[in-house]
Amino acid sequence: MTPEEKLKEMGFELKEQKPFHPAVAMGKITGNLLYLSGSTPPPVDGVPWDNRVDDVYTVEQGYEAARASGVHAVAGGLERAGRSVAHQADRESAGHGQLPRFRDTPAVMHGFSETLYAVLGETGVHTRSPVGVQALPSNVQSEVEDVRDRVRKAKPEMRSLQGSLIPSISLELFGGVHVHRRRRYSCE
Repeated sequence: MTPEEKLKEMGFELKEQKPFHPAVAMGKITGNLLYLSGSTPPPVDGVPWDNRVDDVYTVEQGYEAARASGVHAVAGGLERAGRSVAHQADRESAGHGQLPRFRDTPAVMHGFSETLYAVLGETGVHTRSPVGVQALPSNVQSEVEDVRDRVRKAKPEMRSLQGSLIPSISLELFGGVHVHRRRRYSCE
């Protein structure tokens, strides 16, 4: 089943994404890596997500906002990298708006992670840094930055690890820089 079919089965409709600012790309491909700009949840029945968990929204509502961000991220990956390649989710920097006393950030951001896993299967398993913040741009409830490895579809026996670690630095997000390492995959 394709990601589009899986999303449709889950009740989601993919819509074309448009840049929110002319100086910001929705996604960029560098080598085999696909960098997606922050994905935010779309409005529900025309009403934007405009507040924080533990202030207006419950953990369950925050989970749904993060889930919607996951759908947006999957759609962005398919739109930018094409449907002819498999997408290996690698690194997610996930944030959501919350009050300072809130302590259950992972429970909210599981909405995003579980959506990627439900739609992409094993290739949706990723590393993640959930961060609770006082406010996000436009006071949106959640935003997720996404880095994926684009792997051409190949038979599993044809896919091999190159074995070299490639250092990478994700963009500054929520006032901090996350440094991480990733293994690169290729088809030979």
